[in-house]
Amino acid sequence: MISKKIFGIKLKQRNIGTALDLFCFTTTVKDILTWAGIKRTEEFRAGAQRVLKPARQKAISRFLRSDEHNLIPNSVLLSFKEGTVKFEDKSSSVPEEYNNSCGDKVQLGFIEFDYESNSKPENKPALIVDGQHRLFGIDVFDENIPVFVTALLNANVVDQAFNFIVINNKAQKVNVTNVKSIISDLVGEDETKFNQRLQTAGINYGRNSVDLIDADNREDSPFKGLLNWESNRTGNKVIELTTIENCMKYIQKSFHFLLSDENTTQDILFQIWNAIKKVYEDIWDDIKDENKLFSKVGMEALNVFIIDELHSAWNSEFIDIYNNDKIKEYVTKRMGKVCKDFWMVEWNQRLLSNKTFREYIQSDIRKISENIRLEKPWRNDLTLVDEE
Repeated sequence: MISKKIFGIKLKQRNIGTALDLFCFTTTVKDILTWAGIKRTEEFRAGAQRVLKPARQKAISRFLRSDEHNLIPNSVLLSFKEGTVKFEDKSSSVPEEYNNSCGDKVQLGFIEFDYESNSKPENKPALIVDGQHRLFGIDVFDENIPVFVTALLNANVVDQAFNFIVINNKAQKVNVTNVKSIISDLVGEDETKFNQRLQTAGINYGRNSVDLIDADNREDSPFKGLLNWESNRTGNKVIELTTIENCMKYIQKSFHFLLSDENTTQDILFQIWNAIKKVYEDIWDDIKDENKLFSKVGMEALNVFIIDELHSAWNSEFIDIYNNDKIKEYVTKRMGKVCKDFWMVEWNQRLLSNKTFREYIQSDIRKISENIRLEKPWRNDLTLVDEE
């Protein structure tokens, strides 16, 4: 058993005697993760955290890595379980003006608790109520970064769950109009630096889409240097912006729980198309008019086909949608049965960007996959390609 003491400020926010005390302090992420754990809702009935999403964790690490000035200023919320922590008051040695007009509601001192270094996360004395992605994202980047912590002292499971729900239901994105007001005073070089920093940090505002910026610039993006817009000054402008946006929308439509999770949605899109790029590597860089893979209707149709397959596999519990390696492995296997020649040969109909034509492509993709499985010529019974 290890004993731990932490110095900080105890705050009595409400006057009623049964209200919880708050304790605020600073420490490193490495320290927190030795004695604070997670009790997730999908593992325990009284859990107060959701599944850890790798994409959100990576987004935090990428945010810190993108600019050495980027900070995590908001505090992590922890909850010490009932009967696990004691407070030692040291306020008598501190001048009264240090209380910042809060009187006896503020006390400076130490909390003390015990923990086992090898205990399961859910059995540690403190639980993470809000901020797991921040903690684990910072931990990947640099475990020795210090953070602010607010802790509920001696909280029961009801208090833990209540505070988690309140925090996550009250959170709001900053209104676009408010953002524009904030930056209205920035001009010239200051505005340019501000815009660049937001973009590299992965933050949307106004009409700027970080998803598009990432798609065209990130090293792990299969679409790097291929988007058709003014920001692409050196690459081949073959992919329409709306194609990327529509592909992401279809992922979120199929997996409704990703509607507010842009990071995971983008991750899935990149994994799918990196696998497609690998399978089609000899035609991926063959940017010619006859290559219909990069057409708006072609990409969206193939995206729908793969997402429908993934959704079916996920429903059957065959694949974990949060596991990037499994997604790439699955898509690679499926794409092995979609002949690349389909995108390069002449089609018997003029390329149109509408729902009916997209359904023709989807139908042909399914038929090609079936033909290859049955060891038939891939051209058999297609709508858009004549048999030889």
